[in-house]
Amino acid sequence: MFLSCDIFQTRDVEIPEDNRSHFYPPLIDTIVIENLKYAIKEQNVENYIRCFADSNLFGEKFIFIPTIGAQINYQNIFSNWNLNDERMYFENICESSEKDSSILSLVEMQKNIFVDSTKFFFQYEVNFKHNKNFPKFVNGGLEFVLKKNTTSGLWNIVRWTDFANQNTLIYSWSDWKANFH
Repeated sequence: MFLSCDIFQTRDVEIPEDNRSHFYPPLIDTIVIENLKYAIKEQNVENYIRCFADSNLFGEKFIFIPTIGAQINYQNIFSNWNLNDERMYFENICESSEKDSSILSLVEMQKNIFVDSTKFFFQYEVNFKHNKNFPKFVNGGLEFVLKKNTTSGLWNIVRWTDFANQNTLIYSWSDWKANFH
């Protein structure tokens, strides 16, 4: 009456896929920075955008302040920069880049903790092996202001200010944003 159909037999183990992402709930400010590094390394647009304040969810608007040179050279692009522009830039640079070719290196220079926010100042170096006729390496300084959402308890970057490296002629992150917008 019972036929053997191997229903209770074990199967071979499946090999996990390599495209797992690293995104952790940003319960503290430093997790946002780690999530940003992973999003860039993995070229994960959704995780990258999740690092920034979304006014629909957070109640606070994300602000990007480019270098002074970029403000002058790319006035039309940066006049109303918002989260959608940030997404567009990152999608474009990822689509133009080799997989597993991006690296963000941050050196923390200063951290100021306030009642409702944290301000970080970093020196940065970023590499993307993209196919555009533009530098694949940028460096400079940046200031992140992070705030904790009082409703969700999660942290996000609400303001990003980019600074050109005065010691070199290397392009800044702002230049990338303008050229990949």
